[in-house]
Amino acid sequence: MLKKMWALFIAVSLVLPIVSVAEEGAPGVPQPGYQQTPYIITNAEEFAAFKERAASGTRLYYFFKIEGNFTPDYTFSGGKFISINFMDYVYPSWQLVERVQFLHVETRESEPNETSPLPYIYVYAPKGYTFDGANTIYKYFVDEQLPVGPTNKLNEGENQIVVDPIAPPNPQIITSAEQFQTFKMSSFNKGGVHWFKVEGDLTLNRTYTYGEFYAINFITADEELVDRIEFLHIFFQESSPDVGLSLYNITLFAPEGYAFDGTNTSRAFSVQNLYGFVELVAGENEVEVERMVTPTPTTGGSSGGGGSAPKVTPTATPGSGGNISPIEPPEPPVSEGFADASGHWSEDYINELVSRGVINGYDNGDGTFVFLPENDVTRAEFVKMLAGIAEVDTSVYVEEIFSDVFDDYWASTYIAWASSSGYIGGYEDGEFRPENKITREEIAVVMSRFLQLSPDLSEPPPGELGWKDEGEISAWAYDAMQIMKYKQYINGDDLNYVNPKYAATRAETAKILCQALSGESN
Repeated sequence: MLKKMWALFIAVSLVLPIVSVAEEGAPGVPQPGYQQTPYIITNAEEFAAFKERAASGTRLYYFFKIEGNFTPDYTFSGGKFISINFMDYVYPSWQLVERVQFLHVETRESEPNETSPLPYIYVYAPKGYTFDGANTIYKYFVDEQLPVGPTNKLNEGENQIVVDPIAPPNPQIITSAEQFQTFKMSSFNKGGVHWFKVEGDLTLNRTYTYGEFYAINFITADEELVDRIEFLHIFFQESSPDVGLSLYNITLFAPEGYAFDGTNTSRAFSVQNLYGFVELVAGENEVEVERMVTPTPTTGGSSGGGGSAPKVTPTATPGSGGNISPIEPPEPPVSEGFADASGHWSEDYINELVSRGVINGYDNGDGTFVFLPENDVTRAEFVKMLAGIAEVDTSVYVEEIFSDVFDDYWASTYIAWASSSGYIGGYEDGEFRPENKITREEIAVVMSRFLQLSPDLSEPPPGELGWKDEGEISAWAYDAMQIMKYKQYINGDDLNYVNPKYAATRAETAKILCQALSGESN
């Protein structure tokens, strides 16, 4: 990896600023769904409309991807464009894996004298890649001034980030205490994650001043040990003793012939209590695996949020997940703990739902909590919020309805409840896709079902709702969007776009849920 980064530096440093993966120890834990679903832009007119929406919107940043053959006009008086090129070295040259961009809106037309800094942002590696052999999520600074030298700083304009394909580890085999001591000393010079396996009955000193040891015991449901692998995570390295080397998450590979759920042979695990991931702790861990099976798809309704779902009678059968408990969202104090919600347009809605225990924030790692109002909401997160409004005990809903939601997934019972109640469906292939961002039109369908609302026949017919992008509303969601407009739960933006297929933010979701809870319109 170090050779790759050095080679890339030589190759492009004269042309573009390099962003290397310099780990840091600042507080703040990334959560699934931090990165917005990017806008897909195919022509100059769409790019102009995108900038216009950003200027009148409320978000600090907007991710987008250019997929058309045109020259974008990267001028924006109230912000800056940042491009990220994910690069992998495939002999004999560097290859572009993926390119994503975002616009940081620093000032707005409605608040020309207000400046909105963006201290940092969490960046997701392309699917199937990591930043350093372990992390698929990483924290990059945007506005903060960092020391001179290799940093995880995104600059205005072009940036290069090196990524590696996710691959099973090649552990060092340890057969003696002396060899283990050499392994620890050599690891310190490199930093990062180092895998190993111990052969034989050895007594080893697994203490390390600048790191932690993790042991993974792969076991069956009958507690039979299938395999064991360990890794050492180095906090600091000899060449950079003042730089903390963060590890947010790591991908584990099941032993040969086994899978985590009968089909998936790899799975991401958290090492810093990432919301939605099973966590690994320093020391011993048990992870359940089972022999590989041929998957049998289940019926999950039609696509998106608009399909019907099979009715399932809930039972009290206990789950059979792994020995590591699924992580529930942290329970923060009420709204006073959310520094990023103070003064936000959605503050009152957030306060109300937090006080009712419907929504939570995220632990910032330093005793404070953040709400992240501009981040997108996943399908799993939304049904948990819905269950909070319903004040329902979902613990008895343990049926595995969808082929991609297992009983050790943190939101499995919420998903089973919402599906069996007929509020939300899955996809034609039997999946629920819990980590997909939920769109505004999907929320409209779910809420109309949950509130048992029907379209008002006196309301305008199709094509006359008044939104400029009304034609983008899916046929299965049109009646629900009409209801949401009538109730004023969902409105258009300042340019009269309703953006039916865009992901809903946490702030927008808080408003809809709060109004539904109180029965009030905006």
